[in-house]
Amino acid sequence: MKFLILCTVPISIFIFVISQFLAHKLRLLDYPNFRKIHTKPTPYTGGLGLAIIFVIIIYISDFEEKNINYILSYSFLIAIIGFIDDRINLNVGNKLILQLLPIILLINEGFYLTNLGFIPFIGIIELGSFSNVFTILCCMFFINAYNYVDGIDGLATSMSIIIIVTLLLYMGNFNTDLFRYSILIIIPLLIFLLFNISFLSLPKIFLGDSGSILLGFFISFYAIIISENYDLKPSLIIWPLGYIVFEFLSTTILRIVNKKSIFRAGRDHFHYEIKKIVKTDFLVLLSIVSINILLNIYGYLINLYTNNLVSVLSYACVFLMFLFVRYKYLYKKN
Repeated sequence: MKFLILCTVPISIFIFVISQFLAHKLRLLDYPNFRKIHTKPTPYTGGLGLAIIFVIIIYISDFEEKNINYILSYSFLIAIIGFIDDRINLNVGNKLILQLLPIILLINEGFYLTNLGFIPFIGIIELGSFSNVFTILCCMFFINAYNYVDGIDGLATSMSIIIIVTLLLYMGNFNTDLFRYSILIIIPLLIFLLFNISFLSLPKIFLGDSGSILLGFFISFYAIIISENYDLKPSLIIWPLGYIVFEFLSTTILRIVNKKSIFRAGRDHFHYEIKKIVKTDFLVLLSIVSINILLNIYGYLINLYTNNLVSVLSYACVFLMFLFVRYKYLYKKN
């Protein structure tokens, strides 16, 4: 394992440096405009770099956890789709159709939700013949929700790291191939984070759409295999994903209320609202990371001391509180 870590670190640094260099040569750059906060053209090849690193990890490791191999392999495909979107700006319909391809391929490999867990007074909610459709809807929802948190440097990547770490802590078993594989996945995410925030003057690089949908895709199926194969309750798994779900749903609802297009990009996301208060990207990142960690702790305690039904109802109540605060104190100021 130590050897794999020692290999993954320099490989990750090399891939990001090369992707940043080639992006400038090939003009694969995100140019500033009225709705973006960066001030100079910046490479958007971080997601593609992550996808390449994930494929390399498959070949240098030899874990029995083959499920992750499948997810990382198809993650490369969806990153290519995101890269195409970065280049030619696909319309919503074409983008969603292309995203369906790797999702359906992975579902055909056996990666889908079979039930929603045990609910008191109801029993186990089996999905039956609706399993595949439900899994597609959940993955499509989460993949596109992930794009909503990719507006402040480091935010989407930090969310991914926290989700993976939290799910591993929930499992409580650190002697599995899944745990060891997860460490190798976290390493390039951490290294990308340093590039993304220009730590110690590292050359800045963005995830791009290729990166945001890559992370949304990976986290979606990572949560599915943990739920299906490692006996972690769906009512617990939903909490680490909570902030991303809350941001997407609340922004969509508020756009509808304010008669705005739900598909048009804008600066009406929660991180922009928080930035009006705390002013700097670092404090925005710190604030949202703290919110996510508190959600994870609260979700764990709810599941520890109550039951699945209380957990789900609490989740809904917390979302409604989040929506109310945004509408009452933040969103209306836009």
